[in-house]
Amino acid sequence: MSEKTIISEHGFRFKRLSQLFWALEATFFSLLLAQLVTGDYILAGIIFALCIILCAIFFIVRKTSMDRAATLIFIMLALIISTLMWTYGGLRDETMLGVPVLLLFSGMLGNTRLFIGLSIYFLFTVLAIATSNHLGWRINELPQGDLLSATIIIILLVVITYSIWLLAEDLKRVLVRLNIENERARESQQRIEQLVYHDALTNLPNRILARERFKLAVSLNKRESTFVCLMFLDLDDFKAINDSMGHQSGDVFLQETARRIQAICRESDTVCRQGGDEFLIVLGGIKSEQSIATVAEKILQAVKRPVTIDGSVVFSTVSIGIAVASNDDFDATSRDADMAMYHAKERGRDNYAFFDNAMHKRSEESQRLQFDLRTAVEEKHFELYFQAKTELGSNRVIGAEALIRWNHPTRGLVQPLDFIPAAEHSGVIVDISDWVVKEACRQCARWQSLGHGPLSVAVNISPVQFKRGKLLELVDGALSKNGLAPSTLELEITESILMEDSAEINKIFSDLNRVGVELSIDDFGTGYSNLGYLKKFDVSVLKIDGSFVSKILSSPHDKAIVKAIIQMASSLNLKTIAEGVETIEIAEELRKMGCDMGQGYLWSRPLTAENFYHFLIEQR
Repeated sequence: MSEKTIISEHGFRFKRLSQLFWALEATFFSLLLAQLVTGDYILAGIIFALCIILCAIFFIVRKTSMDRAATLIFIMLALIISTLMWTYGGLRDETMLGVPVLLLFSGMLGNTRLFIGLSIYFLFTVLAIATSNHLGWRINELPQGDLLSATIIIILLVVITYSIWLLAEDLKRVLVRLNIENERARESQQRIEQLVYHDALTNLPNRILARERFKLAVSLNKRESTFVCLMFLDLDDFKAINDSMGHQSGDVFLQETARRIQAICRESDTVCRQGGDEFLIVLGGIKSEQSIATVAEKILQAVKRPVTIDGSVVFSTVSIGIAVASNDDFDATSRDADMAMYHAKERGRDNYAFFDNAMHKRSEESQRLQFDLRTAVEEKHFELYFQAKTELGSNRVIGAEALIRWNHPTRGLVQPLDFIPAAEHSGVIVDISDWVVKEACRQCARWQSLGHGPLSVAVNISPVQFKRGKLLELVDGALSKNGLAPSTLELEITESILMEDSAEINKIFSDLNRVGVELSIDDFGTGYSNLGYLKKFDVSVLKIDGSFVSKILSSPHDKAIVKAIIQMASSLNLKTIAEGVETIEIAEELRKMGCDMGQGYLWSRPLTAENFYHFLIEQR
């Protein structure tokens, strides 16, 4: 029990004890007047003395202990009532009317022991009086129905009525408090259910409630010969809104998106927020896929409408995965819809896709591939191949590009295009890239120690690895361990990394340039090719994509592109290397254009480390 409750209960008992005291004082005063009127001065004196004693008990004892004061008052009253019963009318005495009142107040204001003690006391008193009258030890005279008796009865009835009124008030008070507590309990239960079954931000049902609604919808639609589907919605690039405008604006955008989706769906449908930027819709009563597609199209159009937040206009799109329920397995249907949603994202986002079994098969293959990749990292199933980089002016091998291959236990040699995307998606690419950098530096140091130097080695760096933030530590450790100069290592990056243009990316570029590691842009010309990035980021080499290089003798358009890249690089003091060089004629034309280096089958295919070593010996 809280301290506040104890204080409130103490105040209530004090109030009732005070009311009892004044009621008794009024009763005694009335009896005193009645005795004075009838001329019974002795009894009047006794009553007056009782009034004084009662006042003393109440005003003195209550200062120390309310329980003690109540106990003394009730004991004194019990003794008075029993004495009057013995002295006057016995069991028919008017004071018998005070017994239930006294017991009532002792139960309300006293403790349990007092109430039980007084009850037993009065039971024995009644039994003793009855036995005494029956055996003739003492015969109580029947009270006379005179004016005095009527006065006493009236006074006692008034006290009893007052006591019943107090009891009724207390019962009302208890009932009111119970109603208030019940209302609070109901409100608390509603709040708990709201928190358990609804999303706090959008007030939409959450996944728990969506699961229940889904199962109910499936059971209802079985009887109506219709079907149920789940729509899995994921906002495209919502992170950009949070990062640029802050999470508060992001929350406003989510709330507006929730309202738009709800406005499209029927009242019988369930729109829920799973968390983050993901929503789930349970659609029931569906008769055709076309009706589902119509709803999906409306959602796509509604979400892409601009939203104004604090004066700024924000845009976003949504990708939707749709799965038709074959049974009431919510988790399985949700997984299928999720899978379809990722398929919609792969198709360019701002789109929807229906789940089919082919997606499930691709998902299983992807999961199996990711598992095999992790195993390959642990059991060292990867191998580096090296392709020569040749200086076009002297036809001298000046370095090599390290190309990873995967020696799969059952599938054989796996090319990078078949596993790099899965490695980047799963994050395994970080461990793979770490191994590639270390292994490439180790091989380069080995060749130099055997007299084939100075050679450089180029390594492709994944955007995931580049943005992880520990690239400088990795590079510095690999170079130091193998005793290589920083200029020996060249890191090849894609133009997509330059597009990030963040403070973190800028710092990584600055740190790598500071230690002397060369940076090159791979497949230049196939991406954004923003000249501003070339100026801002201190890169050293542009690698011209082989799709242009292979056609410079047959396509004036491709030849013009290659020539423009070479001339631009020269004006910016950048070196150029042409990929995919397969003939002497192409190599000669590149040399005439001013290209610095070439790489391709004209000089060598990608070779194992051992075969590349023998290739270097032959080139001597």
